[in-house]
Amino acid sequence: MDWEQRSKTYDNVSWVNDEQLLFNFLKPIFEYKKNIKILDAASGSGACCKFLLAKGYSNITCLDLSIDMMNKNNENVTKIIGNIENLDIEDESYD
Repeated sequence: MDWEQRSKTYDNVSWVNDEQLLFNFLKPIFEYKKNIKILDAASGSGACCKFLLAKGYSNITCLDLSIDMMNKNNENVTKIIGNIENLDIEDESYD
């Protein structure tokens, strides 16, 4: 897939802007304290990260294969360009 091209219009996809859908999708996270460490794998342009930041969560790492998608992510998150299958992250590093 051409992620550079797709990144230009990705934020126009309906689910990215659907706050109720994002709330329902992320609802299990809201049971935890806001200081948990969150890894958003395949974060794309960061819709989930942005939503979590707006809810007061701050220790968020976004992971995606696409540099172009990651460039759209919020500056208040840690960014990792890579593949979830090949990451060198210790077990239980994230909540």
